[in-house]
Amino acid sequence: MIKEIQAKSALHYHEQKFATNWDVNIYRGCEHGCVYCFARYSHRYLDNPDFFGDIYVKTNIVEQLDREFARKSWTHQPVNVGGVTDAYQQAEEKYGLMPEVIRTFIKHRNPLVIVTKSTLPLRDIGLISELAKLVQVDVLVSASVLDEKIRLVTEPNSSPTNDRINMLSSFREAGCRTGVLLMPVIPHLTDSYENLNGIYHLARENQVNMVLPGILHLRGATREPFMKMIRASFPEIYPEISKIYSTGNAAETYKNSLRPLIRRLQSEYGPWAKYTPPEPMPEKLKEQQLKLF
Repeated sequence: MIKEIQAKSALHYHEQKFATNWDVNIYRGCEHGCVYCFARYSHRYLDNPDFFGDIYVKTNIVEQLDREFARKSWTHQPVNVGGVTDAYQQAEEKYGLMPEVIRTFIKHRNPLVIVTKSTLPLRDIGLISELAKLVQVDVLVSASVLDEKIRLVTEPNSSPTNDRINMLSSFREAGCRTGVLLMPVIPHLTDSYENLNGIYHLARENQVNMVLPGILHLRGATREPFMKMIRASFPEIYPEISKIYSTGNAAETYKNSLRPLIRRLQSEYGPWAKYTPPEPMPEKLKEQQLKLF
């Protein structure tokens, strides 16, 4: 169910710097349905457990963001659009908020990071390219598995993994920095050489700037639905998954067993740049902005 709400604020700060310290979330909740999603907690204060089914649309997000970008105290830090939910989920096809959000970034010349599991950003590539001529824009794709049968179970409403990685070449040509977040690597399900090698190969074919692997975490509200899915859809690996995740993090023995393969692939397909967020807008551009606006 779609519910329209008014945002009291647009910019949100968090201590962990990934992909940046600042987020703008246009939507609350996400229709991609990723069974390992860490963001279920964000529905708690709404007293609504249905993170995937009840989508809250912040219909005033453009006006609110414009006001906050215009504050003298704002230092033009890079902002991740969609830190908790995907800005390009299915609801965006109906509401079309992102084009105006990007225009607001252009108006204020603010660096942008997009993290997505969708190919819908291609709709806005003209605007994104316009922004990339002014400041740094990063387009990062989250990708876990190439096998469509597995993807349709673990992240049923995302775009096919091949499609979302392949679109990165277009954004590279548009002047953006691009990358693949190879996350989450799921033990005994998406950690095979064939799967990981295939993702690295696609990344190289599309000339991405970076590939950042990360192993699945199972914390809080994520654990129970994930383990239920494994038991129902992949019962043969359930005993091993249970052992590996006796706590929220994967066991060190598993991590140690996976590291040689990751190092091998990083070496074979790299070198990859280490991810660093975009720099704030340069002082010279700030001065120009004051003259223009």
